[in-house]
Formats: sequence, C-alpha cells, structure tokens
Amino acid sequence: MYLSPLACAMLKAGFPALMHVEHVSKATSHAEQTIRNKLSDDKYPIPSTLEEGRRTFSICDVANYIENVHLLINQKNTRRGRPTKLKAMLMAKQDAVPPLNIEY
Repeated sequence: MYLSPLACAMLKAGFPALMHVEHVSKATSHAEQTIRNKLSDDKYPIPSTLEEGRRTFSICDVANYIENVHLLINQKNTRRGRPTKLKAMLMAKQDAVPPLNIEY
C-alpha cells in the first residue's frame, strides 16, 4: 500500500492508521457532528467502514481528501469578472512583443 507524504506525516503526528470520527474531525477541521450527519446522508466525501460498531476511515483516504481539497483551493479562481488593473497590466506585459528595430 502506497502512503503519500501527507499520510506519513499524519502517522508521525500521532494519528492512527484507522481513524475514527474524532481523528478525522481534527485532521480535516470538520465538526464531528457534521461528519456524522453527512455520513448518515451518504454525502461525506471520504469513504468509511463500520468496524465493531464504530465508523473508521483509512489514513490514506483522509490524506488523499486533504491533498485534493488543497489542490482545488489553489486552482480556484478567487475573483470573477474583469481582471484588476494590476493583473491586466501583468498579463499585457507577458503578452507584449518587444519592438522591432527596423532601419531603412
């Protein structure tokens, strides 16, 4: 089984390999009750299993979820509509072609 660097870091930080709702709450910053509510509606994005009456999550699944959310946040366009003046100037500077020196 492949462990991502984030999963290894979480193991070193003291999280168990099979996490319960309390651990997932600490790792993802979701409230425990929110996790339980979404699990009962089958809308929680991290897969889980029932073992001995307790809901468990694999540390790999939790780490993958955190990495995917982090990627989505970094890729998200934070501003809609017309670009700001500074951004427009930077884009124009990147697209600008240096003038040609034509001698007659």
